[in-house]
Amino acid sequence: MRKIKNWALQVLIALDQLANAIIGGWADETICARVYRNARKGYWYAIVTEKILNCIFRILGDKSHCETAYNSELNRAHLSDVYQNK
Repeated sequence: MRKIKNWALQVLIALDQLANAIIGGWADETICARVYRNARKGYWYAIVTEKILNCIFRILGDKSHCETAYNSELNRAHLSDVYQNK
């Protein structure tokens, strides 16, 4: 069961990154990480979008999802152990 959950998470991350690339973002960044990064730059649309996304993910138990996603990108947490510097 754990293998299926891990696989599903990886597929969702890949789809998120694909969507981000399609709308002009970096290929290896999720939409939430991009929104957080741009909100820190003061872009109003990113600030609003961050609030909306965080409200959606709060239902799932993640109070600050966009910041978590951004930090995961910085820490390369979504990568396999093979690509992490451990």
